[in-house]
Amino acid sequence: MKDRMTNDECRMDARTQLVRWRQSIRHSLFVILFLLPLALHAAPDKEMSGLLGKLEEVLSGNSTNVLSTNQTSLLLPPLPEIPPTLWERFGWIVWLVLPFVVMFIGIIAAFLLRPGKPPVLVSAAAQARAALAALQNRPEDGATLSQISRALRGYLVTAFWLNPNETTTTEFCKALNTNAQIGAELAGAVAQFLRACDEQKFAPGKSTPPLDAAHNAALLVDMSEARRLTILKERPPAS
Repeated sequence: MKDRMTNDECRMDARTQLVRWRQSIRHSLFVILFLLPLALHAAPDKEMSGLLGKLEEVLSGNSTNVLSTNQTSLLLPPLPEIPPTLWERFGWIVWLVLPFVVMFIGIIAAFLLRPGKPPVLVSAAAQARAALAALQNRPEDGATLSQISRALRGYLVTAFWLNPNETTTTEFCKALNTNAQIGAELAGAVAQFLRACDEQKFAPGKSTPPLDAAHNAALLVDMSEARRLTILKERPPAS
């Protein structure tokens, strides 16, 4: 009986000592909790709040959860490194090639948009002289005389604004006589030349001297140009 009581008393003493030990530890932690802000007054607010939070968890009995959480975070594998993007890998090639591409496009645009050469305007007199010069050394047959008279008539139509429709020699000479700009002298010389060409074309059996038609037609072109310049000088200036 006494041995049993002794064992019970020993157990009660052990429990009492354990309770007192826990109370002393708790009081010590409370003292540390209140004195720690004074000792770490220079620490940042975030660090202080973290330390105080950990102390409160220890005092409330959640220290095992904190340790388990930290251990779990340490055991987790680290996240893989983010691979570089396509621009980070090949962007330098774009910046290297871009100036040459812009230069190439600019050269093509300048080549396509450049102004073309202005057309060379050839006067009616120059065209008639060139056509007559090409016919000057040819034999004066019907085809050559037709081309010479056609070149002269085309020049007169363009220079003096005559009717461009196809007309006979008689109708054309009548139009020359009614045109005040040409004048009677030039109109008579042109009519005489055209009739002589017609006679030479439609009467090939006649033995007539050569007309030297290309040269005479060129002289008529020169006379017509002189007449045009005279008309332009006599015209009063526009006000």
